[in-house]
Amino acid sequence: MARNKKIELRWINSLEKVGPYEKVLPEKISSGCALKGERFNLQLLFCSATMHNRKTEITVISPLKEYISVREVGYVPVTFTGYCKCDDDVLLDGGGVLPDQLLPLVDGCTRIVIRQTKTLWLSVDIPADFPAGTYPLQLQLKAFPDDCDENFAETQETETFLTPEFQLHVADAVLPRQRLKVTQWMHYDSISAAYDVPVWSDEHWRITGNYMRNAACHGMNMILTPVLTPPLNIYPGTYRRSVQLVEISRKKGKYSFCFDRLEKFIKLAQSSGISYFEIGHFFSQWGAAYSVAAEIDGKMEFGWNVRGDSPEYRDFLHHLLTELTAKLRELGISDKCFFHCSDEPGPKHVEQYRNAITFLKEHLPGYRIIDAINGAAIFKACGMDTPVPIITDLHKFRGVEVPERWTYYCCAPTEKAPNRFIHFPSARNRIFGVLMWKYRIDGFLHWGYNFYNEALSRFFIDPEKDPTSDRFYPPGDAFVVYPGTDGNPVDSIRHEVFYEALQDFRALELLEKLYTEKKVRSMLKQWCGTLTMLDYPRGSKAVLALREKINAAVINHK
Repeated sequence: MARNKKIELRWINSLEKVGPYEKVLPEKISSGCALKGERFNLQLLFCSATMHNRKTEITVISPLKEYISVREVGYVPVTFTGYCKCDDDVLLDGGGVLPDQLLPLVDGCTRIVIRQTKTLWLSVDIPADFPAGTYPLQLQLKAFPDDCDENFAETQETETFLTPEFQLHVADAVLPRQRLKVTQWMHYDSISAAYDVPVWSDEHWRITGNYMRNAACHGMNMILTPVLTPPLNIYPGTYRRSVQLVEISRKKGKYSFCFDRLEKFIKLAQSSGISYFEIGHFFSQWGAAYSVAAEIDGKMEFGWNVRGDSPEYRDFLHHLLTELTAKLRELGISDKCFFHCSDEPGPKHVEQYRNAITFLKEHLPGYRIIDAINGAAIFKACGMDTPVPIITDLHKFRGVEVPERWTYYCCAPTEKAPNRFIHFPSARNRIFGVLMWKYRIDGFLHWGYNFYNEALSRFFIDPEKDPTSDRFYPPGDAFVVYPGTDGNPVDSIRHEVFYEALQDFRALELLEKLYTEKKVRSMLKQWCGTLTMLDYPRGSKAVLALREKINAAVINHK
């Protein structure tokens, strides 16, 4: 549709981030391609130089209508972009507002604001058994009369506008189920604080279920399971709100454990679509020097006052792990459980970390112990079986035999490598799926699904007002969902685009099945040249063109 005198309407791809006062609008698109069983995202940009404060009803016109959701892109303030230096491939290097939230429409409506560029986000969830073909998609925008005083109203009439027709081709191939294990740490104290509900109250359970289902809907199939309150992001000498799942008592020096709450948690996660359980850390963060606080008979014990190698703490862990592993066997999920020791130990922590790993291995025969670690040296020195190195350290593990290859990123890296900060282009988020396939990754870990605290958990932070955990982390590093109304999380652009990256990974696995790994690697080299964590296609056009080539290779296979 040509520019309307009243309103500009254009379809744009899902990797464009459009601010409210853009001078140059992104390139229009008119078609796209997806596989069966895939979520296809696109955006509708709209702006008007004459209409203001017009409540506007949105109606989907498409044979795909029942599979389409429409949300409005919301903006968040960014006043800090992290303490690490970034490269030039950023959207903001200072203060401003950036698009990130995906807000549910209120009564199916948005508002037109004069001279302000706004965006709607459409997700098309194509069923795996949906017929192949090309399907049209349009939106109708019905703008009601101005809400302001009639003396200033531009019009008293309802006006209807129709978008250009978008053509979505559904290919005759099914995206395979996700094999990659993905965990993004869920923070249950943040849920409690954001909604002002007691931990593990009925309302807390309800909201946690909402968050679990949202996570699973975006490719997260492993969940952090707080047997004890995870010792993560805590200022030394302080404690986070207890979210301990195992109820513990002690009489005459003998521990008793009640696993009812843990069993309820596991069943809720499974019914929400989660398959794997990541048992929280049993030693303090950054080196395993201290024990983990445990609530026993309603009082906090151990923690910062007790070393991780103290006899009393080891005795406690001995009894807890003995009964915990028996319970996991009873529940039939032993083969779905992974254990943590200490988060991000470094070279100076070798001795105490090795000591802690040795203790856990003695008590967890047959279980996988995984930890994010700083460098290959500590892995080789400590005898852990499944290291989780940062993405820029993966080359150091080339040729190293491990049961599974995992990786992570967090507040770093910030130069050249992929990441998903609010001020990064979405293309740097989306390309990660292709890179994980190329590196033969089996699992991905991220620390922040919904961390709503100050960086070291000294107080609650509203991520909508401050996405940096009180000017500490790069914007959005700590979370991918915002606390929404009625206990429902609000998605971010980054959350949806990361899921697109996971779908790219699955599309490459399909291509590998149709051809061979060697052939697909040859294709990627032809399409991209060098492909590493620091050297990859840049920009939305290049990243989407790569996915189009993958789709074409799938469609043309004979």
